[in-house]
Amino acid sequence: MNKSTISPVDEIWSLIKETQRNLKQFSAEAEKRQAEAEKRQAEAEKRQAEADKRQAEADKRRAEIDRQMDRTDQKIDKLTAKTDKQIAETGRQIDKLSAETNEQLKKTGIKLDKFIGDTGNRWGKLGENLVKGNLAQRLKERGIKVEAVVTNARKRGVEFDIIALNGKEVVVVEVKATLDPPDVDKFKKNIEQFKILWPDFKKKTVYGAMAFLLKSKRKAESLAEKQGFFVISATGDVIIKNEKNFKPKVFSQLRHNTMQ
Repeated sequence: MNKSTISPVDEIWSLIKETQRNLKQFSAEAEKRQAEAEKRQAEAEKRQAEADKRQAEADKRRAEIDRQMDRTDQKIDKLTAKTDKQIAETGRQIDKLSAETNEQLKKTGIKLDKFIGDTGNRWGKLGENLVKGNLAQRLKERGIKVEAVVTNARKRGVEFDIIALNGKEVVVVEVKATLDPPDVDKFKKNIEQFKILWPDFKKKTVYGAMAFLLKSKRKAESLAEKQGFFVISATGDVIIKNEKNFKPKVFSQLRHNTMQ
């Protein structure tokens, strides 16, 4: 019999010791995992606390904004009500003033449309006088000698403000307080009827001119010049605004020529 043979008792103790070592190792690993889990839990709770804090701050800011908006809405409503009241009051005052003004006009026998018409006529007469004043001299500078001037010539519903003439030439002048493109188109149609309306001028050379008293639009001046008209400013001194080498168009009953 071999004396080195391990007895059953020794084998059992060996197994017990190995089991104890395994349990100890397992317990240490379990404690380590438990510690890591607790750490992660603590970090998660910290993040949740921070998120809760941010949410609380956001809720607080939102509540403050809502309060400010409510106050602003109240101010706007109050201001709107006040403005509406002021507008209504202003409207009543305007209505009252208009009624009083109309009553005054009726009492003095002056109607609004007549007043406007008379005012327009006065501006027209003033413009005609200004243009007529130095018109002869300015046309003479352009080679047209004026021997006579006629104003407000009317026939068949067509009126020409100024007609400056000599034995061979006629300059028909349209006077406007302000010169606009539609005025040019209308005058062109009228002047084309000139020799039909006044056949005595049939053998004369007819030119056209457009004068303005207050102002003109650049487009209107350019359009008038393209149609062959003299452009005359009467805002101060009477000035023919066309270039010195400008050749006005000759208006004929049958055809248009340019001045030679």
